[in-house]
Amino acid sequence: MDAILVSSNNKGDTNLLLKLLKKMGLKSKLLSETEKEDYGLLAAMLEADRSEIEDESIIINKLNEKCK
Repeated sequence: MDAILVSSNNKGDTNLLLKLLKKMGLKSKLLSETEKEDYGLLAAMLEADRSEIEDESIIINKLNEKCK
């Protein structure tokens, strides 16, 4: 199974895309803020350089950038 992640700042576009996907018989899910944060955290963890310890503020900034 393939997956596509789409980000939009326009609710109208988002609703149109969700309706289109439903009409095509494809499953779709609108992610909550918590789910987006979880995805950002997972992505940061997978990309992490584990050879050194980073300052906490640097980590928080990187996580915030991933969730935008």
